[in-house]
Amino acid sequence: MKSSFEQTLKTLRPKVRGIAKRFVSTSPGMELEDLEQEIAAKLWEQRDTLSASEDTAAWAARIALNHCTDLQRADMRRIPAGGSPALDYAANHAHRPSDQPDHRYDEETA
Repeated sequence: MKSSFEQTLKTLRPKVRGIAKRFVSTSPGMELEDLEQEIAAKLWEQRDTLSASEDTAAWAARIALNHCTDLQRADMRRIPAGGSPALDYAANHAHRPSDQPDHRYDEETA
């Protein structure tokens, strides 16, 4: 016989899977099934925070979104200096004050 948590997890799976799919689509190297398992583990760890009156789907969605956000932040911290082509381009093409013409009013040319 399945536990009530397993039944709850089964009903929440489509919502959790949708959140995980969106995250995996923007995170190369992340596997959908692995992320779903990580989120299920988080839900299990935090099952005591779910009150009887709370919306179970909203509770699960918040935990899933927070987990995905934490993973994204961890990925951003791992980008080595000069390791991102987008950041390299931005750094090399940033406008500096010396690159801009001086448009102040000049009394000598007026």
